[in-house]
Amino acid sequence: MKKKNRENRFQKKLSHKESKGEASEYAQEFLKTPEDGPLVTDDAYAELDALEYFNNKRLQKFRQRLLSLMSHYPDDLRKIEAGLSSYAHSAAIHTRELAVLVRSLSMTFENILLENYESSDDGIRQVIKASYFDTTDWTIDFDLKPEDLITPDGLRHYRSNANKITISAMNHWLSYMVKKEGENSLAQHYDELFIQKGVNHARYYQEVQLKADMLSAYTGLHHFPFFESDILSSYSISFDVAGKFMAGTINSKGQRRLMIDGHPEMIEGRILSSWMVSPSFIDGQFEILCLPNQFTLYVNWKNYDEIAAGFGLSRT
Repeated sequence: MKKKNRENRFQKKLSHKESKGEASEYAQEFLKTPEDGPLVTDDAYAELDALEYFNNKRLQKFRQRLLSLMSHYPDDLRKIEAGLSSYAHSAAIHTRELAVLVRSLSMTFENILLENYESSDDGIRQVIKASYFDTTDWTIDFDLKPEDLITPDGLRHYRSNANKITISAMNHWLSYMVKKEGENSLAQHYDELFIQKGVNHARYYQEVQLKADMLSAYTGLHHFPFFESDILSSYSISFDVAGKFMAGTINSKGQRRLMIDGHPEMIEGRILSSWMVSPSFIDGQFEILCLPNQFTLYVNWKNYDEIAAGFGLSRT
């Protein structure tokens, strides 16, 4: 059995348990405590964010619109939804359905993960190493045939319309929010809406990693070009949900936590799908699934310590 390198741990793991009437170490650090999944927003937080707007009736309207637009691609839609469902329930578990979606994306949008990175100058590529990026090599294990994949036309059509409908839905949500909250609304204009991503670095404390995680890769790099490490990345319009993903679960605690946020500009044009247009996502996660950014985004640090960190993403 491989011996864990305890000498190289960043710091001791935090405990989520209360001890002798004292608050847990997470509570003492004012950090969200890991909990059992699925990780969905609490009703109180949903109401604060005016997320009750997305009731079943409105979601059905947005989803039916995409369903109608995909009427000429029924087989492609079925495969896309199967892959989205697999990803939404566990991005870490590789299933055949997820492999079909990922392989189809990598073939339809050729080199989409590395294109922006490989066109960067040598100075940037010396700082962010190629080993930072995950590969899609795992899809080979499923021995997929051409007829198993989603057609490029169907996938492009789905992505384009899902992106448009999701943005339209967010604009309707903003109008509802402003009408409900007035000047106390979380945003007054569309470009002020907040999008968040909580990143769980559960493995950081276990042993020295050969592959840099996102937090390690960008620590100290202010206003530096940002690259997604995976072909699929999940964002949310619920701060509560993003915080829970950052915290992780009891069995996979986010010991070293990263919160990424920004405005719609950072996801527009690269949205693959969302819970607004697809019934395959888990209710209450308010999830928007994105492809890698082919335009330049910059990292702007907000806070950093040994336990929690956060940076914003913007086009400027």
